[in-house]
Amino acid sequence: MSRVSKASESSRSAPMNMKNLLDLMKNSHKDVVEASKKHVIRHMSSQAPSSPAAPAPSVPSNSVSATTKQLVSIPLATIFEPTDIDPLMIPIADINSSRSWDLTKLTIHFAVIKAGLLEEHRRAVSLAALELITASKFVQKLTAILKEVPDIGGDERQENARKCVENLRELCNESEKYKEKMNGQEQKQFKKLIKRIKSI
Repeated sequence: MSRVSKASESSRSAPMNMKNLLDLMKNSHKDVVEASKKHVIRHMSSQAPSSPAAPAPSVPSNSVSATTKQLVSIPLATIFEPTDIDPLMIPIADINSSRSWDLTKLTIHFAVIKAGLLEEHRRAVSLAALELITASKFVQKLTAILKEVPDIGGDERQENARKCVENLRELCNESEKYKEKMNGQEQKQFKKLIKRIKSI
């Protein structure tokens, strides 16, 4: 074959070779990308710890929190110590605090007041109630009601007043039973209250 024909054939095949080269480059680019991805994955895997993370150290079973230590340090007698006022006496203590004794309240609570005199942990509230009940202001109000001329609205008040006087006099008659349960200071206070009641 002559040199002219070979040159002509080469020129015709050149475009084809260039197209093949471009396709090859594209395919190679994909391969490079995939190879790069695999390389990155392998690199990250090699950096990861070969063993799982160690769990947090467990707290020994014999360890005690600060709060628990504080609670343990408090004597049980303090934790379970009863309140200063017995629950039964709370309504009476509230009336004492507000100084709001009247005939209706006295009629309702007098039995509890008497019972409280027999118990050491209730006696102070009962004595405080009797101090207010036998005070001159309350006694004057009580006697004034008893002297009122009965009317439609006054019958109930006079009935309560009579009942209160009966209860107080009964307490006087039974005073020895209550005094024997009291200490010296309480007996002294109680005798003074009984003296007031006798004057009603």
